[in-house]
Amino acid sequence: MIILFLAALHSAAGAHSPPSPTWDGSLHWTAIPLGAGVGNLVQCPVNSPTGKDAFLVDLGRMAFSNEPPWSPGELHMIRQYLSQAKITHIFVSNSEPQSYNLLPIVFNNPKTQLKDVKEVLIGGHGRQSFVAAFQVWLTQQPGNVTFVNDKKPCISCKTWTSAQGLCPTAPSSFSLEVIAANMGVSINARSLVLQAAFSGRKILLPGGFQEPHYYATLINTLGRSKLKSDILSVAYNGRAGLANTQVRWSSKF
Repeated sequence: MIILFLAALHSAAGAHSPPSPTWDGSLHWTAIPLGAGVGNLVQCPVNSPTGKDAFLVDLGRMAFSNEPPWSPGELHMIRQYLSQAKITHIFVSNSEPQSYNLLPIVFNNPKTQLKDVKEVLIGGHGRQSFVAAFQVWLTQQPGNVTFVNDKKPCISCKTWTSAQGLCPTAPSSFSLEVIAANMGVSINARSLVLQAAFSGRKILLPGGFQEPHYYATLINTLGRSKLKSDILSVAYNGRAGLANTQVRWSSKF
């Protein structure tokens, strides 16, 4: 059974402290409230007070000329979401800055240093297409940096199970798969498309996929049955209307 919650909308200036994450044997997914942005924290399905393994899919926000810079309170709130998790893998969907521009900002704080990161996996046009600050940040991380299928299209590109080092203490029914990458010419169409599965349920994380013809290409290539999921995390541009609000979706199964 899926339990889905929608927190009340509230202004960024009045954002409340997030609830403390729990590791109770369920797969937890949280869309971190970034307004017109994206940040997906997935907590591994482990039932251990010391496990706390998790992975992060994107962390960034679209820049609008009428928006102020991130306030210390906003950054503190985002760090609260992430500080209790043992983040071992980070996935950056594509080279659009709103997929990653908060990573060097949020993770420059001692409370959120990424000491446990094993790998940063990136989609898009290659290292040179990312801004300089992010490239420098990558060199400072302890894990390996991998560009998935480096500019070449692929389907069923890579799969992780607990035996392959992602969520290593999770049950065997857990998996994460890059089901597609580099499926088009535009930056968004080159996004990593991820699908997490646990206990017969699935979450689809499509990166920057937003246009109908992007999804048509996926359907024609992979088939509807492959893409069928219980939860779809809407691409960041689909949340542009929430630029001045903060909303949190969370789910577990």
